[in-house]
Formats: sequence, structure tokens, C-alpha cells
Amino acid sequence: SHVGQRQGINDMIEEALRKDPRDYDDTTFIQTLSEPDAKKTTTQDIAKLLRDAIRNDAGNADCLLAMYGHRIRFCHTRNAWLIWDGSRWAIDRTGMAQRMTRKVAQARSKAASDIPTDNKDAIMDKQKLFAFAIASEASTVVERTLKSASTLEELATTIDLYDTDPFLANA
Repeated sequence: SHVGQRQGINDMIEEALRKDPRDYDDTTFIQTLSEPDAKKTTTQDIAKLLRDAIRNDAGNADCLLAMYGHRIRFCHTRNAWLIWDGSRWAIDRTGMAQRMTRKVAQARSKAASDIPTDNKDAIMDKQKLFAFAIASEASTVVERTLKSASTLEELATTIDLYDTDPFLANA
């Protein structure tokens, strides 16, 4: 469940906040927090969220968290998205956060296509979600979704959470 996952991340952040901050390299951050376990959110949980999340930027941000929360963070100190590359958190210099957000919109479109059409209400709901998902791929909506996601507790970080081990710096 998201509650258990959020609590685990919050515990790691609290532990990291108790450590001393260090000087930081502009290009790379070494992961201090252990990478969240992406398997805690099931495919069924994500499919349900894609269908049921509120149809606005905040809802898209929640879907981004569910789909990619294990690979993405926002550093408020640097005002930059960080992407987990398998061994470290690196500044997103290629637009990966935007691509992930567009994939969320595409996944919501797919979720709309999976809604059964056995009654008029279901047909209307399917059409509305599909239209919303298509509109969510627009650049302005992608940027608003990322702005909303940057404030989610699970994704929002500051630079002092990274590179706290002097023996791992730039490793």
C-alpha cells in the first residue's frame, strides 16, 4: 500500500536529515537513501489508480509517483529532477522526468480503454478519462504535473540528503 511505502521513505528521510551536510558536486549525487522497493505497488494497484485518480495535475502527479516513484526525485536545493540510474541519483539533463510524465498520460489513456462499456455511465467515464489523458500529454500539462509532483513528500528532497558519506562521493 502507498501508506506503508510512504512511511518507509519518510523513515529514511528522517535518518538522512540527522546526518551532517557536505559539499556537493553540481553533476552527480550518490544515493544515501536506499532505493525504494518498486514491487510494493502492484500492477493492479497502479491500474486502479490510473483509472480512479482525480483528473487534474495532482492526480497525474500521484500516478507519476506510483509508476516511477522508485526512479525519480526532485531536489529543491538545485531546483532539478534527479533520476536513479541504477547506482546513483543523477541530475536529469535529458528530459527523462518529462518523458515519464508523458508515459503516465499514455498509461491513463490505456486505462481508459480498459474500462468496460456495459452501460451509459461507463461509456461516458471512458470517454472523459480518454479525453483527459490525451490532453495530459500537452507540454503545459506535463510541466504543471511535474510542478505538483515536486511537492509530494515522497519525491521532494534537498541536497543534504545526498553525498553524506565522504567515502562514496562521486564513486
